Amino acid sequence: MRVAYFGRAGSYAHQAAARRFGGAARYIACPTHPEVVDALHAGRASVGVLPLENSVAGIVMESIDTLVSPTFVHSRLKIREHLEIAPQLALLSRHPAREIRRIYSHPYPIRYLSRWLKKNLPRAEVFETVSTSEAAQLASEQDGAAAIAGPQAARIYKLNILRARLSRSHEYLTRFCVIAPRPLARGRSTHAVLCFGLKHRPGALALALTILARHGLNLTRILSRPLAHRTGKFEPDAYLFWVDVDIRVGHDIFRRALRELKATTTFLDILGEYFIRPRYGS
Repeated sequence: MRVAYFGRAGSYAHQAAARRFGGAARYIACPTHPEVVDALHAGRASVGVLPLENSVAGIVMESIDTLVSPTFVHSRLKIREHLEIAPQLALLSRHPAREIRRIYSHPYPIRYLSRWLKKNLPRAEVFETVSTSEAAQLASEQDGAAAIAGPQAARIYKLNILRARLSRSHEYLTRFCVIAPRPLARGRSTHAVLCFGLKHRPGALALALTILARHGLNLTRILSRPLAHRTGKFEPDAYLFWVDVDIRVGHDIFRRALRELKATTTFLDILGEYFIRPRYGS
């Protein structure tokens, strides 16, 4: 199995993918979110892993916009599973703490550890990177540099762990989605992701949500994004809605709700039906 993931070797998406698919899989690093989808379309991978949500910083909008894009919506790919990990954050460097003058990390760990960094490394400048694995690579290449990343990155980029366990497992969580053209495991899915558009008139969203509520479908997430992410054309004041729905009340009920919902929307896409796997440690 070939698994494409966002980030570089040692990133949290890489760790989540490895926990799910094991050592026998081949892992393909992708520097941007759309390139994960592109890798599946090109046949370089059969499964993709994208970050969806962080407990500190919230939704990863780059992934959401990738999943509502025409490239994904009009393909055979679907969201099949959600993975959740409680990643460890560590301070990594080739140098002792007293020599650190710059620190690299993804914006989410920086936000989570902002107070710790000000207290313990007040003289160091903090720089944001695309991923924690990129931060570790930069720390390995530059004098006086450190990274906030997973301890696994220390081995990959030949760094020392100056401070381990900077995060608490119940506070710092990251959820990922697994995308693939076919289901990856047996069993019925427990959740679904809908993407729909509405006419620009009062009460349109309320009516759509009422239909789901009337069928006993609990919503676990609702987001709005510019419609341009789906159509590729800019339209002022035009939005689409992403809704996660708990469908454990029954798939027949869910299908009936969809038929009714379709009559009130300008378009309705099912981005996937998935189940949530038990939480992994990092």
